[in-house]
Amino acid sequence: MDRYADFEERFRKLTELETKKAKEANRLSNLRLVSFLAGTAAVIAAVVKVGVFVGVLVALAAIVNFTYLIVKHKRVSKELTELRCRAEVNKMYMERLGSGWTSFKDNGGGFSDPSHQYADDLDIFGPKSLFQWISCANTWYGRLKLRDLLAAPDKEPASIMRRQRAVKELIQKLDFCQKLQSEGMQAKGVSEDPEKLLEYTESHLDGYTKKGFISIIHVLPFLLVLSFVLWSLGGPVPFFVPVLLLTLQMVVFAAGFKKNTRICSTVYGMRKHLGAYTNLLKCIENEEFADDHLNELKKKLFAADVSSSDSLKALEGIANAVDLKFSTVLHFLLNVILLWDYHCAFTLEEWKKQYGANTRKWLETVGEMEALASLAVIGHLHPEWAWPELNEGGPCFASVMIGHPLIREEECVRNDFVLEKGACVITGSNMSGKTTLLRTVGINLVLAYAGAPVFADRLECGIMDVFTSMRVHDDLVSGISTFYAELLRVKRIIDHSHRELPMIYLIDEIFMGTNSPDRITGARSVLKNLNRKWIIGLISTHDFELCELEQENRVKIKNYHFTEKYAGNEIKFDYKLRPGRSTTTNAKYLMKMIGIDLEGEE
Repeated sequence: MDRYADFEERFRKLTELETKKAKEANRLSNLRLVSFLAGTAAVIAAVVKVGVFVGVLVALAAIVNFTYLIVKHKRVSKELTELRCRAEVNKMYMERLGSGWTSFKDNGGGFSDPSHQYADDLDIFGPKSLFQWISCANTWYGRLKLRDLLAAPDKEPASIMRRQRAVKELIQKLDFCQKLQSEGMQAKGVSEDPEKLLEYTESHLDGYTKKGFISIIHVLPFLLVLSFVLWSLGGPVPFFVPVLLLTLQMVVFAAGFKKNTRICSTVYGMRKHLGAYTNLLKCIENEEFADDHLNELKKKLFAADVSSSDSLKALEGIANAVDLKFSTVLHFLLNVILLWDYHCAFTLEEWKKQYGANTRKWLETVGEMEALASLAVIGHLHPEWAWPELNEGGPCFASVMIGHPLIREEECVRNDFVLEKGACVITGSNMSGKTTLLRTVGINLVLAYAGAPVFADRLECGIMDVFTSMRVHDDLVSGISTFYAELLRVKRIIDHSHRELPMIYLIDEIFMGTNSPDRITGARSVLKNLNRKWIIGLISTHDFELCELEQENRVKIKNYHFTEKYAGNEIKFDYKLRPGRSTTTNAKYLMKMIGIDLEGEE
């Protein structure tokens, strides 16, 4: 709760600053209106009472004052937006410590894949998911990088430890992580796929390559302006010369209109996002890191001593110049006089030659930093959680006081659980905690391999491929029953086991879609098939017959169970894992509780 108080205090202070800044913004807005009206009245009075010259001077002073207020209001509005986003970030941290995070808009639902080996069963993406709880990524690549860390991480021990060290440092940099998230929140467009922009920056087509033509385009506007100036001053240049040059430039403008539009349109379409990316890049560039991996990421943002933020800032300036295209009269005048579109195209091409090949790397680096910062969120919320110890000696799982990270800490019942070889058969009544145990093991392994802390006092685990079979559904369109769908999932686990790679399987209520004799026979066969030295696993079941496998020497099986107590009309679960098989069932009791009369019973 101390962490909640910390974030609450941050939220309170930021909200107070936001209120003050909002008042300042409103005051400046009113001042602008007053300034405009007062300036207009002053100009009219000066012209009428003194003269035009004084009126012009008053008008200039009024314009300067009005412009100052506009610039200041824009700056204050930006500061107000930043304060609102920072306050929202701390509110999200507070909600993560409760249950409000389940309403976060971005739950990673687009990444859900029922065919994935564990993501759907372990609530990695979608409503009430791990992604929804921890994600502070706003950019396209940030969300993709976080997806990959949770669903397809590089599980080389060195890679995991490298990420772990980076996350440890980011946990100590709460202000930086919150600023990174805040900057991303200020421009929603950064979540859109930037591929069109990247295709342009990485392409070598559609540009102007003939140096002679480029030189002519640079010289023509100069000659036009010079000829008009000389003619207007009574020089030796006849009127038809500037007219001829003007006509020529109109023809050149028309001839290149289609090509210039094609070159400039892509960067124009991204102009609103470039500023946001610039701020995100600057946020990373300005931060000092001690960790090698974080410094390697930061180093990617500099090319030939020019920072990525400055480079994108230059591209943003070009995009703003292109924006004049959509002011028809001004665009026409600039082109017939200065050949504006050509100069925008040339500048874009020059920018692309210098920095285009680096743009994808810059955006991916921002994304990777966002993904690591998302993992650091866990440490910001729960600094006491353990860092997993990786065991490269084979499959194993040894935990002390492990819990499910998506269950509120004060409500979560934690258990010690060790599985060093073979399999565990978990028995127990309905709702006693069997499925939660399987998911607890699985989701903490996902966090461990991503490089994040885990909800335990201690966790030692081997580096294993995780496979699950929990949420199995029928498919009416494909004509697949629930039982057949589960068979396919289990077969996938068995097929993977033939690769002789370290793995762990988590199977909930095995073969529940068929009759008891077939279910028991099938479950025994699966356990024996997966009885390999490179495999460990957990199976939950209501079939106590499977517990008898513990007595067979050929199969390494250990039994665990959950139990409950009955008090009046209530069932009390303690969710504590115990060795041995279950001795209780509660299906009949639950049916009675909800009012279903059982035949033969009073």
